[in-house]
Amino acid sequence: MSYDFAVWEGPQPENDEAVLAHFERWAEVDEARDDSGELSAPPTARIKDFIEAVLAQHPDDEQGIWSAGLSVEDAHGPFVYLSMTFSGADRALGDIVELALARDLVCFDPQEEAVVTAADLE
Repeated sequence: MSYDFAVWEGPQPENDEAVLAHFERWAEVDEARDDSGELSAPPTARIKDFIEAVLAQHPDDEQGIWSAGLSVEDAHGPFVYLSMTFSGADRALGDIVELALARDLVCFDPQEEAVVTAADLE
């Protein structure tokens, strides 16, 4: 089991229902890509920068953060889905959200079906 988290480019959603609908569309793209093995679109510059910043702070190594690894190739254009261990999420999620929000990216917690904002970090 993993703690999943999604980050993408776009306007901040008006409410949790809007963000859930947006996430579900991206999750379908992500699933189709996993089934075909083909990259749907290269990562955008902001998403690539975000992933590289996350990996600089939390490399895919013995830290035990990532349940499925993380790399730039995991992104689909302006969207990336992160899978962490639960203990990894406890250690890294605050950093991940800060890095995403600093790049004006949307953060979504599928477990809570809610957008994550800076206020949630306080």
